[in-house]
Amino acid sequence: MGVEGAGYAASISQWIGACTILYMLHRKGQLMLEDLVDVPTVSDAMPYVKMAPSLALGQAAVFMPMLASSSIATSLGPNNLAAHTVLRQISSFWLQLFMAYNATAHSMVASSLSKRTAQGMGTAAEIMERICHLAVLTSIPLGIGLYALEGQIPFIFTDSLTVNKDVVGVLPLLLILMVCHHDSLL
Repeated sequence: MGVEGAGYAASISQWIGACTILYMLHRKGQLMLEDLVDVPTVSDAMPYVKMAPSLALGQAAVFMPMLASSSIATSLGPNNLAAHTVLRQISSFWLQLFMAYNATAHSMVASSLSKRTAQGMGTAAEIMERICHLAVLTSIPLGIGLYALEGQIPFIFTDSLTVNKDVVGVLPLLLILMVCHHDSLL
């Protein structure tokens, strides 16, 4: 189905993922349908509204380079766009792993800081340090493993030799950037 099929597949997979998450949250009792009816007051929402500018800036910092690189890859032709898409997928899979570390770190640090004691502050710092070490200890072997498999990885996505050659040419640089960048996000 070509590009149209890729669009359908991406949309369907996003909806299936979202529905699965909502179902799992509901099944575990963490999402109650009646909670969706109870609209928060303006004062309840205000702390989140105050965070909006910094969150928007963070999202723009992530989104804008991806938009620029996608535009450049598109202008270079279908093979370059396909290689860019494969590399972006590899990066997205990697990011999902480190977003799990990030969510864990935020949750544990917030819990520790909520104690508002010197011990809570110390524990929060220790939690961050342990999670950062875990991220580094995960990312370096993962990067080395992906580098060792660089010749096979592109064939998971496409059988085009031209696209695969482009992916293999850029993959080492991408792996270095991913190890350095995603560990710094924590």
